[in-house]
This record gives sequence, C-alpha cells and structure tokens, in this order.
Amino acid sequence: MLVQDSAAATEAQPAAAQAGGPWLALAGLFLIVFGTKVLLIAAFGSPVPYWDQWDAEAANLFVPYLDGHLSLSSLIEPHNEHRILLTRLMALVLFELAGEWDPILEMLLNAVIHAAFVTGLAWLLLPLIDASRRMVFLAFMALAFGLPIGWENTLAGFQSQFYFLLIFSTLMLLALARATAFSPGWFAGVASAIAAFFSLASGALGPLTGAALAAAQIATGVRSRNSREVFAIILLIAIAVVMVRSVPLAATEISAKGPADFVHAALAIASVPLHGIPGGVILAHLPLGWFVLRAVRVPLPARSRTWLIVGLAGWLVAQVLSVAYSRAAGALSARYLDIVLIALPLDLVALFAILDSSTRQRLGAWLTAAASTWVFVIVTATIVVGYHEGWSGALGRGRDGVIQQQNVMAYLASGDMAALVNKPMLAIPYPSPQRLADLLSNSMVRAMLPDAIRPADADINGVRQRTLLKGRFAQIVGRLKSGVLLSGPALLGAGLAAMFAFSVGRAGSPRNPSRP
Repeated sequence: MLVQDSAAATEAQPAAAQAGGPWLALAGLFLIVFGTKVLLIAAFGSPVPYWDQWDAEAANLFVPYLDGHLSLSSLIEPHNEHRILLTRLMALVLFELAGEWDPILEMLLNAVIHAAFVTGLAWLLLPLIDASRRMVFLAFMALAFGLPIGWENTLAGFQSQFYFLLIFSTLMLLALARATAFSPGWFAGVASAIAAFFSLASGALGPLTGAALAAAQIATGVRSRNSREVFAIILLIAIAVVMVRSVPLAATEISAKGPADFVHAALAIASVPLHGIPGGVILAHLPLGWFVLRAVRVPLPARSRTWLIVGLAGWLVAQVLSVAYSRAAGALSARYLDIVLIALPLDLVALFAILDSSTRQRLGAWLTAAASTWVFVIVTATIVVGYHEGWSGALGRGRDGVIQQQNVMAYLASGDMAALVNKPMLAIPYPSPQRLADLLSNSMVRAMLPDAIRPADADINGVRQRTLLKGRFAQIVGRLKSGVLLSGPALLGAGLAAMFAFSVGRAGSPRNPSRP
C-alpha cells in the first residue's frame, strides 16, 4: 500500500490543508536558480557568438531573415540531427527586440526558461510530499539546479533547445497520463510531443514513452481497455516512428562504436552525480526504481501525479539511451546533465514515499538511517560535481571567451588572418578559421554583431531598418539586460530569504495529522 499511503493521502488532503501552499518557497526556488545563473553569466558569459551559432544563427537564420528569404522549410530543416524550430523562433524574437545579435541576452532568457521549468517541476511534485518535508525537497532542488553542473547550457545562448525539450516532454507526459484517448487533453499531449521533437532530436522518443505509459495504465486497470485506447497507443508509436525516421544519422565520430561503448556511456550518464563510482547508477536511482515498480503494482487513478513520475522515469531512460548511442564520446558533457539531473528530485520523492510506507518501528528506524545516508551521499556528490566539473568548466569557458573576443576584434580591426589561424583549440569561437573569416567579412554579419565587438564602421542602423521593430526597443532591452546582469546577488539573496521565511513559517505550523 506504499504508493497509496505516500501519494494518495497527500493528494487527497482537504482544500483547507492545501491552502496557503508554499508559493513563497517556490518563488525562492525560482530566484535562487535564476540568480545563480545570472551570476555565472555575468562572470563568465562572452558576448562573442560561440561555435554552432555562427552558421545556425548568423548565416542560416538572421541573414536570410534580413534579406526576406527565410522560409518555413528553413526554420524546420535539420541542424546536425536536430530540428530546432523553437530555438530559431526565440532567436528571431530576441533579434527583433534587441535590434542586434546578442548572445548574452539569449543566455539570460535561457536562464529564465530553465528556472521556470525547475520551479514548475517542483510545483508538480509537491502534492506527493508531506508538508513537513517540502522545505527539504525544495532546498535539495535549489542545490541541484543552482550549482553550475549544466554550465554549457547556461553560458551559450544557443542552448534553449535543451530546456524546451524538458518543458514540452513533461507537459506531454502530464497530459497523456491523465487524458482519455482522443480527448482535448490527449491532443494537447500530442502537440507537446511535437513541440519537444522540434526542440531536440531525442524528443522523437517522447510519443514512445507516452505510449508505454498508457499501456502500463491499461495493464494495471487504471485506463479503460478498449479499442479506442489501443488505437491511440498504436498512433503514438506511429508518430514516434515517423519522427525517428526523419532524424538524420548521428555523426559517427562521436557515436557509440559498439555495444560495450554504448553500455559504458549509458551507465556513465545515468549514474550522475555518482559517475565513476562502481554501482553508482543503482545507488543513485534505487529509490526511483522501487517507486516505479510499486506504482504499477498498486496503481492510483490516472490523474495522480504518481504517473507523471513513472512517465518521467521512462522518459529519462529513453534520453539516456539516446545520448549513449549518439554522443557516447561526450555523454558526460555538461549540456546533457540538465536532462538527467531531473532524476534526482524524482528519487527524493520516491525516498520520502519509502519512509512513509514503514509501519513497523524497527524497520522505520533502519529506513530513516538508510535514507539519511542516501541524501548525504547524493548531496555531497552533487556539490563535488558542481564545483570540480561545473565551476572549473565555467571558469575555462570564461577564459576562452576573453581570448576569443580579443582575436575576433583583432581580425575585425585589421582583416589579418593571423588573428585567427595557428591558434590553440578554442582560441577562436569557431572550428574553421577560414569559415569564421568569411562570416566576419560579410557586411551584414559585421553590422549585426553585439555592440561589444561590432566594428565602428558597421551599419547597425541599416540592419535595424530591415527588421519589423526597426530597433525601437533596442535601448530599453539593453538597459534591462544590463540591470539583470547586475542583479545576480540581489536575486540570490531574495531567493534565500524567501526560502528562510517559508521554513520559519513551517516551523510554527502543526504537522499534518493525516500523515505518519
């Protein structure tokens, strides 16, 4: 009866018990995550566009847009193996608002999006947690997502696709778990799955996860066993097949070279933050695995958010396998860690459920000791990864950004290829010096460059006259960006204060009498 005791009891609390929910703490969580990202961007963010941005944004998006040749097919055509429609649309909106190409502005909006996702995920999971434990849970999330573990996504304006994947995949699972086949909610889930696919290629696995979730609900009697539901599952699988078949083959130099390479990469990324520790994947995610098994053995109604955890667990497995196959050589790259990190709050919810299931005093004491050990190990490992891998990676990116800015500005001033060639790796912001020189020599690209590196003779006004907004919001956006970059300490302080105020308020509230 564990899932019923831990989830159903919480979700069935009367409205009075739910009144005055932890909105203050949720606001604090948002401010902490956003504030730490702002601090990282202010310290290490570079105004110089980085790597894929030069082709994906300048050459293939902004220049065609300004020339009036941008088409829908251009917006959905693959970038590597991804169809990054949402990222391209967001880049165009920011380009219009800023009146220039501004990677720092892109980073800041990405930070808002990710912080909003983390806060939304916490809000979705809170009904499964006893009120007395919610502060611990929110503090855990603030730590996991406030540390710069996914620094690559934070310090690159071109990484919003990872956050869009997380958002729309979660919305997809939430909708498909609750809705009957072909209802408005079901179609909303399918639309979310399509949006996830137009974020990253691995979004193609979303409908397959949704189909597996619906099948599990049918098998456990939660969902009606009729031809309509079965046909909906078949249709989701067909959508997934169409999506997967439209994904170009991954680059062979970084994909798995064989079964051993694939398994090694999968275990490594699934073990985060305990990667490198034998049995790390089991230790890290044993609570979640146990929770899923119990959820399908003692099923709750489809509207229970327990099914969201079950769906996200399956989705995470699919994402891990996708990364291990297509990016085995760089499976532990920081940009993929923002995806797998969401397993940690799911594990903590599962751990709370395990504790709440104990009815015998001796067993309860043993479980409490084991749970405390798990939390200590995971928190310690998360801090270690955040510092040794996250902080050092961000520091290196900041140093590279300064050098790249110097070399790009030197070329823009002189036109001398010596500023770009025969340089150490990452001393210039693009792998090909000649291609970078060609782009920097394009008058339109030179004119749209960020103000920090734009040549004095570049015609930024000419670029703005080709846009819809004509640059009329450029100054406002510029001031807003500068203000946000300076507000990191205040945002972080306000978030910590909100968390503290919530914890003090909880300390004075009686424990929920309906829970053990």
